[in-house]
Amino acid sequence: MRRTRSITSVSARPRRPAAAVASAAVLLLTGAALTACSSSSSPSSSAGSGSPSQLSTITANPSVPSSANTSSSSAGTGGKATYDEPVLKVTGAYVVQPSKGTADSASAYAVISNAGRQPSSLKGAISPAAQSVSLAPAQPLTVAAGGRVVLRPGGDHLVLKGLKKKLTTGEKVTLRLLFEGAEPITVSAPVEPTTYKPSN
Repeated sequence: MRRTRSITSVSARPRRPAAAVASAAVLLLTGAALTACSSSSSPSSSAGSGSPSQLSTITANPSVPSSANTSSSSAGTGGKATYDEPVLKVTGAYVVQPSKGTADSASAYAVISNAGRQPSSLKGAISPAAQSVSLAPAQPLTVAAGGRVVLRPGGDHLVLKGLKKKLTTGEKVTLRLLFEGAEPITVSAPVEPTTYKPSN
């Protein structure tokens, strides 16, 4: 007589449909692609955000210095001077009151210094107080680089000719000095008596 072996049923895990498995794979691949794109785009976004180090590199272009004009003059048009050009300054300007015999003309004096590395020359001057202004005894007058020239009685000086009115002690005379290789310099020179002696 045959024995019948009892078979215990074992419940097997239900198989996932093929479509569900494919969908899960597509989702995994899509997530991996998005992660890769985010990683590759992060350097460019950080560059666009302008980190301090990157901004300092961009804005590190040196500015071109220019020449500063207070009571001085140079070949530049403004800003700080490079000193590779004449840098002129006029100080101590004054006009001597004409004597009775020379009421039509007057002499002017000043100190011209050059702090630049290039020489310049005083070519002459103009003034609304006179018909003409000349340099005596010779012109032009060279102002060496790093040097100075003193216009003084008995030496080089400016002569105002054809005075338009009588000059009196204490009033101011406008002088515009003209230079070679540098901008003109305008000064207001007081009228001093014939006995005046400057400290320079």
